[in-house]
Amino acid sequence: MVKIEAGEVDAVISVVTLAEIFYKYLHEKNTDLAETRTTDLRHAVYLKKLEIGRRLQLMLERLKANTKFQ
Repeated sequence: MVKIEAGEVDAVISVVTLAEIFYKYLHEKNTDLAETRTTDLRHAVYLKKLEIGRRLQLMLERLKANTKFQ
């Protein structure tokens, strides 16, 4: 993390990953932490955020809805 924040290496996070982080904390009934953690990551200047297209988003939503993830 130190190297990322120092700009020595690049780091990226996708909106899908942010959604999964949010979901995990909600699943654990920790709404405040879900909001805080994902907000922190969305605003982290050292992380490049990767967007996804609407088609891929719909596919992932359907997969999530029809699959039990552990």
